[in-house]
Amino acid sequence: MQPLLLLFLSPVVVLLSSSAWTARGEDEAVAVASPEVNPLHYNCSLSGGKYDPNSTFEANLKTLAVLLVAEAKASNFATESFGRAPDAAHGVALCRGDFTGDACGNGLRRAFQDAIEYGLFCPGYKDVTVFYDQHMLRFSNQDFRPSRTNAPAWVAWNMNDVTGADAAARFGSRVMELINATADFAAWNSTSRYATGEAGFMELDVSKVYAAVQCTADLPPADCRRCVDGIASQMSRWFSSASGYRVGGRILSVRCNLRYEVDRFFQESKDTIKIYMPRSSKGTYYL
Repeated sequence: MQPLLLLFLSPVVVLLSSSAWTARGEDEAVAVASPEVNPLHYNCSLSGGKYDPNSTFEANLKTLAVLLVAEAKASNFATESFGRAPDAAHGVALCRGDFTGDACGNGLRRAFQDAIEYGLFCPGYKDVTVFYDQHMLRFSNQDFRPSRTNAPAWVAWNMNDVTGADAAARFGSRVMELINATADFAAWNSTSRYATGEAGFMELDVSKVYAAVQCTADLPPADCRRCVDGIASQMSRWFSSASGYRVGGRILSVRCNLRYEVDRFFQESKDTIKIYMPRSSKGTYYL
């Protein structure tokens, strides 16, 4: 296990705002929080300042958390505000499309408890974003929701590569084609703004590649697609090199996210996009 490496990089324009990007390899350590589930990454923003224990803002924030958990449990996405300025609390919460109902609600409930009640990360901060494997949340004393800001964002990758310049280029091209097809379905064919996909590859012991794309459900289709385009445009920067392409990677942000792997990491459904899949043992493919 390698030590944690966090890189803070120059701003990147995504959707309607700039975001600070943080990156790490998938097999590196993450900060320990709840014994049940750890966040992949969290961002404690100084721009919102800090609140005092037992303050009006803390009370409003706890009520906001209850509202967000209940709403997301029912629909996988929540956006709410509670209280009056200057002590109002605003937030969003999102669960992955196959992480629903009680699983979604319980995961978010523990996340808010870790952040607010236990202070295991960002204690006392008014502007906090936390990414988990299957859910995320952001809360702030500033209402960031109308601007549909995508900040902050976080990038991670599998430490293994498809190697060889030609094979890496073919794999990268197949990944991007899959991401685009999955993003199209998420934006234009899914009211939940969530979609999964898989594509055949059949080279170098990689038979398939899998992808998931999601936007917050309040984004109109065109805005969702634009958001995914923004983060997808960063994939070559983080996941490719002159001689290889990462076999897995993810880009998480407040308004949209994407992930691809060579092992399936989501629950397949009848709506899962499939491209270049083997039609028969003879190895023919179809789109």
